[in-house]
Amino acid sequence: MQGKPSSQTNLTSGEILSTTPEGSWVQLEGETYYRISSFQSMAPFFMSLPSDTDLWMFVTSRGGLTAGRVDADGSLFPYETVDRLHDAHHHTGPLTLIKMINQSGEHEFWKPFSSVNDENPRIERNLYKNTVGNRLIFEEINHELHLKFSYRWASCDEFGWVRTATLENRNTHFVPVTVLDGLRNVLSPGAPLSLYQQSSTLVDAYKRCDVDPESGLGIFSMTAGITDRAEALEALRADHEFLLRGDVFTEDVIDTWIWYKMENEVEALRLRPHPYEFCMYYDI
Repeated sequence: MQGKPSSQTNLTSGEILSTTPEGSWVQLEGETYYRISSFQSMAPFFMSLPSDTDLWMFVTSRGGLTAGRVDADGSLFPYETVDRLHDAHHHTGPLTLIKMINQSGEHEFWKPFSSVNDENPRIERNLYKNTVGNRLIFEEINHELHLKFSYRWASCDEFGWVRTATLENRNTHFVPVTVLDGLRNVLSPGAPLSLYQQSSTLVDAYKRCDVDPESGLGIFSMTAGITDRAEALEALRADHEFLLRGDVFTEDVIDTWIWYKMENEVEALRLRPHPYEFCMYYDI
């Protein structure tokens, strides 16, 4: 991957950035945003991102977050209290690692938004939120490497929460870079919130991550339903990607089949006494 040179002005050698937080209105991407510069110098604060759909997100200025659809049971990331979310950036949410080759042929490594650089005078950080309040941008400029990295959270009813990451080369020459970027601790569907909160290690043991070879999309699922009995329907709910290939079945057909069997057979049987119960309690 090569970064094209930019016309942006960089700091001169030895110039030091101010670490005093400041707020101002700016124009960005055709919208009006409120920008907080040097936000890392402030005490961590909590933000919410509204949407015009059933999507919700709570995120802290450190980057820790929880988000999902409808309610807490539809969480994409662990649903935690505010104090835990302030520390969640260590293990949950976005992570970016950048390796750059400088003009001397040496490797330079950069981890944007790392707490190690909170007081680095050559690191500039800005936080943007638009006036509507449904878009949030984290930005870090490394004036030593002359690179700028930012990512934006925005909601989309069709695709859910969309994270757009941008790496800008502020050098006057091309720069070869290698980027590792992604999300950590994404929850798989199929386990209730109470089980995640009380037995997260157990749920982790059932998690499964696959990559669709055609689209490159990540698929998060459970290897099987977490139950004390062998449930074929739970296994089908957790792993049915192979049935969707070639348009053999659709998600609606599989979901309807599982719902019908659960409501009319599994739940019906659970609500009635087993013959062995009569043997246990009424046999003389």
